[in-house]
Amino acid sequence: MSKRGICLTFRSGPWSDTGEEGTASVSLESLDHLELEIYNFIKGGKFTTADETANILEISLRKVERTTSKLKTKGLIYRGGNNRSGKWETTT
Repeated sequence: MSKRGICLTFRSGPWSDTGEEGTASVSLESLDHLELEIYNFIKGGKFTTADETANILEISLRKVERTTSKLKTKGLIYRGGNNRSGKWETTT
């Protein structure tokens, strides 16, 4: 008896009209002040937790979370490791 099934491959990222996967480039000049500051924190290894970053920058925790989410969406940062012991890292 043979096994039958479906194999699905999910890809993310912008797609071109040719059907090939592409990469989006976002310049650091297009970031607002807070995005750039948090990006530099992450790049410099200063970003430990969102809560500590919020305290250092004297902004709300939610604002740090929203900003890191924007940076992730723009493809400038990614989460290395797991949710508990992982950390944010820059892609460039």
